[in-house]
Amino acid sequence: GNSSANSTINSTALVVNNAVISNLTVASLSLGSSVSIGGYVDSYFTVSTSSAVNQPVDSFLLGTYRSAEYNLQIRDSANNVQLSKLLVVTDGTDAYMTEYGIITSNNTMGVFSTTVNSTAVILSFLPTLANNVIKAVRKTIVI
Repeated sequence: GNSSANSTINSTALVVNNAVISNLTVASLSLGSSVSIGGYVDSYFTVSTSSAVNQPVDSFLLGTYRSAEYNLQIRDSANNVQLSKLLVVTDGTDAYMTEYGIITSNNTMGVFSTTVNSTAVILSFLPTLANNVIKAVRKTIVI
């Protein structure tokens, strides 16, 4: 069921409401849209586009992170699919990216780009077709 508990994880055990669980097997675990372990953060997001114009799809804070790795799945209204990996790094002034590992069921779905404003790195997408659903996992490491 849906419930909450105070819990911690250390190098040897999971502690839930002061009960130590030292042997734990989990077949499936759902944790919402973000998981943080130490200085490493995994975030999941879904964005829908409705026009073929360049639009922001994600951002991360300059004061918290300097790089990100994305696994992106794009599906358009014609049921074409693209899977890409994207690396982004910033020096605080400019953002640099590379897209690789691109595989498509038809043609490339669009173009990703990055920009920096005063507080964040912004990932944008210029789709080939208007209606798309982008599902992604972003991995970041705290500065």
